[in-house]
Amino acid sequence: MRLSHKLWTLVALIASVALTAAACSAGIEPGVVGYVDGSGSTTELRFRWMRWQAMGIRSYGFNLERSCFCTTETVTPARVDVRDGRVVSVRALTDGQPLPTQFVPTIDSLFRWAIREAERDGHVEVIYDPILSFPVRLVIGTLAN
Repeated sequence: MRLSHKLWTLVALIASVALTAAACSAGIEPGVVGYVDGSGSTTELRFRWMRWQAMGIRSYGFNLERSCFCTTETVTPARVDVRDGRVVSVRALTDGQPLPTQFVPTIDSLFRWAIREAERDGHVEVIYDPILSFPVRLVIGTLAN
């Protein structure tokens, strides 16, 4: 069964991003000086996505936390590993146990999802890494959805 994006649209929080192709500060929480608050507009999202893609980073890892009305596996804080643009491993942050990769986003898919939401005048909040332009905090949709 395929989950609708609306089921897990509320919050994707990406923290402690460790990119294999670039050095970046790990462990800094969103809202700390140095991150860039975004407007969530389609134009801005497309610009930031182009900057991210221009880096050419196809293999990276990040921690993901989601809030939604979803299964336990979906909302379990997890370490996500992406290789050549595809999610290859998802492990629970608490105990390292493997989790399903089926509905776990890449940075590119998060951008696509946010852009679609912004294009339909939906709710998008975003905070970016100032150098690599990936979202360190991304809210798509609302509880009302």
